[in-house]
Amino acid sequence: GPVNYIHQDDVIAIVHRLIEKRIKKGIFNLVAPLHPLRSEVHLSNSRTFGFTPGRFEGMSNRIVQGGKLKKLLKYDFIHPDPMLFWT
Repeated sequence: GPVNYIHQDDVIAIVHRLIEKRIKKGIFNLVAPLHPLRSEVHLSNSRTFGFTPGRFEGMSNRIVQGGKLKKLLKYDFIHPDPMLFWT
C-alpha cells in the first residue's frame, strides 16, 4: 500500500516552525505529501543500499493527510517524495 513517511529534515523544520509560531495546541499529521507504494520505496532502497528486499503481501489503502499542518504553517516540504529521500 501507499507509504505515510516523512523525512527527518522536515520533522525538524516543522517542529522549529511550531515553536517559532508559539503553537502549543493541536494534533498534526507529520507526513510527506507524496505517497508512493511501500514496495516501490523498499525496492528502491534495497538497490541503493544493497540489501535483499522483503516480500510484500496484502494492500492497505490508508493515506494520512497533512494538509492541516501545511495550511496552518504555510510549509513547503524539503523532501516531499519518499522515493527521493536518499538521493
